[in-house]
Amino acid sequence: MAKTKIIYKCKDELVVKYMHPRGKEYLSYETVITVEENTKTPVTIKLKFNGILPCAAPMPPEEHEIKAASIIDLYLKLNKWFNKYGYAIYGRSY
Repeated sequence: MAKTKIIYKCKDELVVKYMHPRGKEYLSYETVITVEENTKTPVTIKLKFNGILPCAAPMPPEEHEIKAASIIDLYLKLNKWFNKYGYAIYGRSY
């Protein structure tokens, strides 16, 4: 099987917030977004937790990978995955 060509690769940090009125929990994940050529699901994001564990909020898995057909689809899947644990995407850390 031939290796697919990587068109775009980006490393960044993603911050999510626990969605509770009194909750002040934030989690930080290192992300690597990869866009490949000629595959069924060309967009991939790999998440790796790199922060302090929450004290009261539920903890999503420390490592996770999501594949999607487009960037928009990837964002929707990522948002749905974090919502399952009670978190919402807060932004990027600079």
